[in-house]
Amino acid sequence: MVLFKLLAVPMSLVMAASSGGMDLDYEGSINIYTGEPYETEYDDSTDSVVNLADGGVYDRSAHSFRYSTAGSTVTSSVADTMMTTGTVTLELSEGSNALLYRDGKAAANADLSEITAPGSYTLVASTADSDNRIMSFTILPSVTSNLGFYQMPAGFQLTELVIDSVKQDFSDSSRVDLSKEGTYQLTYRCAATGIDYGMKVTIDNTPPKITLEGVENGVARCPVKIKGLKKSDTVSLTRGGKKEGMADNKTITDPGKYKLTVSDKAGNTVEHEFEIRMYLNSQGLWFTLLLASVFIAAAVYMYTARKRLRVR
Repeated sequence: MVLFKLLAVPMSLVMAASSGGMDLDYEGSINIYTGEPYETEYDDSTDSVVNLADGGVYDRSAHSFRYSTAGSTVTSSVADTMMTTGTVTLELSEGSNALLYRDGKAAANADLSEITAPGSYTLVASTADSDNRIMSFTILPSVTSNLGFYQMPAGFQLTELVIDSVKQDFSDSSRVDLSKEGTYQLTYRCAATGIDYGMKVTIDNTPPKITLEGVENGVARCPVKIKGLKKSDTVSLTRGGKKEGMADNKTITDPGKYKLTVSDKAGNTVEHEFEIRMYLNSQGLWFTLLLASVFIAAAVYMYTARKRLRVR
């Protein structure tokens, strides 16, 4: 027999019934959703399938969650509304008519056995009359921005929170504030099964810091060099609204109106608009001086030649 300890928020709870009820002092763990005390142990030797607070079930033998609606059933490696930085596996039952959406767009021909791309996913079952949500989940990159908060899935409770290697106190076990920068390590538990889950994610809300050497007040009369770029940054450059390539030395030389967009691996973005006006580079300057010298020499020669003719 395997015993799983169920965790709730450790606290002292004094329960006092109204007139006609029972007065009871209780110190221990309670279910934040029902207010009822948790049993201290769970015996999984008799129940291999556990009913969950979100309406699904957990299969202990398969270590998976299962959700059904509108004639479609999915077996999932994550619970409904769960966030993860890992791979998600889905398996549809035979005859299921369901489609996976990523960030609101249909993920046609998606490999449900290995979903790795970051995004917000929803699995929808379609019938002749309506579309029905089966479950949803979010895959996060290891470094991200503007996450805001993590609302624990129904029936799950935060048990430990560590930010930048420092253990944190918390008063709300159903929600984690992720608005500040730092590396978060979350441990949370399913109350129905007693199984712990974890997630580690770094929050970075700082946009890329780049400078445009040669640009002043949005205008340049010389080549523009981009400084401060990192290898992990994504760069987009357009000239006159059309995509433009860029030299390996990150220098822009051709005249025109430009828009530069730089995104870091966390998704933070910065944009710069500038114009390079006509200028003479070193080659152009030498060519101009050479051409001017030729004209001057020609003018001197013609002047001298005319003077000689007049003398004769």
